[in-house]
Amino acid sequence: TDEMGQGNLLAFMAFYRYLLPLLFTVSVLTQLLIVIPVYRKVMKKGGAGKKWAAVFLVFVCLLFAAGISYAIWDKNDGIHHLLKLFTFMTGIQLGYWAINLFILRLLGWKSVEIKKIEDPKQPNAANL
Repeated sequence: TDEMGQGNLLAFMAFYRYLLPLLFTVSVLTQLLIVIPVYRKVMKKGGAGKKWAAVFLVFVCLLFAAGISYAIWDKNDGIHHLLKLFTFMTGIQLGYWAINLFILRLLGWKSVEIKKIEDPKQPNAANL
């Protein structure tokens, strides 16, 4: 039988058993295609640019936390439960980004450049 959709621990484990490869793939692609290029651009900016990027990141975390909290909130639990969910989701996201940015800084991603492989058939300034 299908364990998913029952709302118990087995359903939770079944969700990750079936979708973990997809979640992992999406997270790695997001990191490589979005986070690292944005991180590189922000690291090239001055102090004010980095501060605005941090403010924008906190704003995005608050926005996503509000949306996710509202989506999983049961109105019968009251507004206090919504605020607890919002606080928890905000903390999770800010903690994730703090660790993520610390690891990127530790690995030195700002200095890693991906070089484009040029097609030898195409003329460019170096070959002329």
